[in-house]
Amino acid sequence: MKKLILILSCAILSTSAVFAQKSALSQAKKDISSFTPNYKSARNAINGALTTAETKDNVETWYLAGKIEYTAYDQMLGENQIKPGASSDIDMANAIYNGNKYFEKALPLDSVLEVDNKTGQPKLDKAGNKKYKTKYSKEIKALLYGHLNDLSVAGSTFYDEKDYAKSQELWKKFVDLSIEGKGVKDVIQIPDSIIGQLSYYRGVAGYMNQNYADAIEAFELARKYDYDVKDTYDYALVCYSNLQDNDGIIKTAKLAFPKFGKEDSQYVSILINDYINNDKLDEAITMLDEAIAANPDKAEFYDVKGTICEQRNDMDNAIANFKKSIEIDPTYAKGQFNVGRYYYNIAVKKNDEAASDLTTRQLKEYFENEVKPYYEQALPYMEKAYLYDSENGDIKHALTNLYYQLGDEQKLKEIESK
Repeated sequence: MKKLILILSCAILSTSAVFAQKSALSQAKKDISSFTPNYKSARNAINGALTTAETKDNVETWYLAGKIEYTAYDQMLGENQIKPGASSDIDMANAIYNGNKYFEKALPLDSVLEVDNKTGQPKLDKAGNKKYKTKYSKEIKALLYGHLNDLSVAGSTFYDEKDYAKSQELWKKFVDLSIEGKGVKDVIQIPDSIIGQLSYYRGVAGYMNQNYADAIEAFELARKYDYDVKDTYDYALVCYSNLQDNDGIIKTAKLAFPKFGKEDSQYVSILINDYINNDKLDEAITMLDEAIAANPDKAEFYDVKGTICEQRNDMDNAIANFKKSIEIDPTYAKGQFNVGRYYYNIAVKKNDEAASDLTTRQLKEYFENEVKPYYEQALPYMEKAYLYDSENGDIKHALTNLYYQLGDEQKLKEIESK
């Protein structure tokens, strides 16, 4: 008998819990449906229902929670119109953000199977599939569409607060709803240019949030919707780089090069490096010649062409292109280094070719006449390279060796001390 009483007690407790949460839902509904909605009371009432097993999978719970937040936003907006600053921007942004999250939970749950009242069997459509109807989805979508601009503003608020994850989410929702609502009756039609611009901002927020995959998707969408600006490619390149996605880098550079290649050499450099890495030197030279024809004042193009000529063992054209790069830009450290390196390597080769049976005196004479002149030719270029890029370890190492080979102890000590 005692066991039976215990079981009955448990049943009563369970029923009470369900009743309590249903009562909370009723109270929340009452709070926001009154002439002067009390969203604070409604929030308290709905809070337990969001996590309680008996109600957390109920579409009405999440629908009400979302409606409460949107009601809160509208009320705070109205209060600010009467008394500016009555509610903070971040409180309003959080209301929009939370309302959106709750509606995202509600929509997938809002699917009710239609049943024939006579037979009790599911209704079927013409294709023989079960028919479903929704109860809250239409109102939820109306609230979301009616607050499109508010989603955008809330995203800006979070961005200013450096909460990039939330700004990214809200701008994505704005864009998704804007695209979804194209041609839909009673929905504000957002111009493609605005969709593109907000997609770009979403991408920047994603980049700041280190959500690189989503950022890349946003930049692609921005270009699709009339916001085809250079930054969408440059940010995408950095995102692909952080993801170590070389194919994505090449793809983006190919898209950017025809549009912005004249003003920025990084795209052609990426493509040329790809050709070089895949041993397609002819294609690399062809692209370089096209790039030089379009941008004759880009020093780095000549420098890269010189490197390719060097790989082909065409040293005459290699040094001609290296020198052309520093003729265009004397401060171009890499070009200065490559010219210096050209003469430095000749000196090393000459030194290695010295006969093994030479006497000490003959070796000294050979060095003075055959080797040293090339070290001396290399020196001014290496010094200029170091002047313009003193942090480059290769340049510093080469210059240190030059001072050693030329016996300049004072400059050797100076550079070693640095």
